[in-house]
Amino acid sequence: MKTKVTDSYFEYDGQKFFRRNAYALDLGSYGEKKDSAFSPGFLEEHGTVKSEYLAKRAEVNVPVAIDWSTVSQNDIGAGVNLKFFGIGVDVAQNISLAETKSGNVQLVPISIPEGKVIGLLNEADGARNFLADEGNDGRVLTKIWVLMEGRLASDFAKGAGTSVTVKALGQSVSISVSGGKSGSQTIQLSPGATFAYALHKITKWTDNKKTKVESVEADYKGMS
Repeated sequence: MKTKVTDSYFEYDGQKFFRRNAYALDLGSYGEKKDSAFSPGFLEEHGTVKSEYLAKRAEVNVPVAIDWSTVSQNDIGAGVNLKFFGIGVDVAQNISLAETKSGNVQLVPISIPEGKVIGLLNEADGARNFLADEGNDGRVLTKIWVLMEGRLASDFAKGAGTSVTVKALGQSVSISVSGGKSGSQTIQLSPGATFAYALHKITKWTDNKKTKVESVEADYKGMS
């Protein structure tokens, strides 16, 4: 599938994901979407959904190989540091663009499926109340892309849906996989590890007081 990396978006199979401000965001971040004709869109965070609400809904999806030889530092963004997850290291570590070019580093998507976003928001009072007050610009971050060493990405890909366990770990989310060639492995999501992201917005409430969400809609880079 076709991929493209710029400082404002990551494109995969024709879909563009936000990159601006990604370093400061994590799965479940919520806030105001900033967008204009003169500036690339991004999420300005107000808070993050509690990890226990995310853990029971998060899923690991199929990794994507990137041709890093076509990516420049300008594409990554001036002053932007890349972080990745590797074998035996649960916290994301710094990696240079040169190291991604010489190694096997893939992008792995971790998401809250759209069918579970409504339940998430109806349980997460803080996020729901903020989005109700914020109105049309309110967004919640429901999909992140993280960099992962190829062997680890392969283990997560093979274990997705069977041997992957997601747990709340303090304020963050811990994701483990077992049964792979490298043995049991765990990664811990945190701001700084996010490479790109997608959002959801609330499109309908069940009542005029906006106490319960009825429907949501995905928001990718380039959408209004």
